[in-house]
This record gives sequence, structure tokens and C-alpha cells, in this order.
Amino acid sequence: MVGFKKLAALAAAILPIFAAPVQNEVSDFSVESIADSYIVTLKSGLESRDLDGHLEWVTDAHRRSLNKRGLNGVEKTYEMATGFKGYAGKFDETTVEQIKARPDVS
Repeated sequence: MVGFKKLAALAAAILPIFAAPVQNEVSDFSVESIADSYIVTLKSGLESRDLDGHLEWVTDAHRRSLNKRGLNGVEKTYEMATGFKGYAGKFDETTVEQIKARPDVS
């Protein structure tokens, strides 16, 4: 039986996900955004060291942000055999705009 985390990871690898709010299901099957939560997908063809370098950069960018109060920054990273690389976390709008502007972000 496939676990939920593996299924979610597979869906993330198959579907093009851009720095978009993470969705949370509620009881009436509607979808609700989780404030300041994002999944960031890096461009295909990047090496593990590229992911590491990007994560160092985003951690520093988040640390320097003046509006980061209560936001954790990077919370989970993804690197799959299929080549998918990305991460999830909570960021303020300034950091999100910096992430979107990076050439290594899809």
C-alpha cells in the first residue's frame, strides 16, 4: 500500500507546481489555502549541489527578512530519483518575490 507522503510526493513530481500556496482539504471537500505556505519547484536538470546551494541562499534570504516573524522558512525538502527537486516552507511576501526571481526556480 502506498503511503500518503509517497503519493503526495509523486503528485508533486508529476504536476508542475510553482511557488504557490499549499492547499489544505476541509470537511466539505472544498480547498483552503494555508497562509504564507509555499511549495517551490526547482528547474529540472539541477544537481544535488544546486539544491544545497539554493537552500543555503533561501535560508539566508529568509533570515535577513524583516517580516519573517512567526514564519519558519524551509520546513521540508524534496529530492527524488525522477529528478524532482524542491522544498516547502513558510515565507513572507518579500522572500517569496526573491524566490520567484531566481533563475533556478520553476
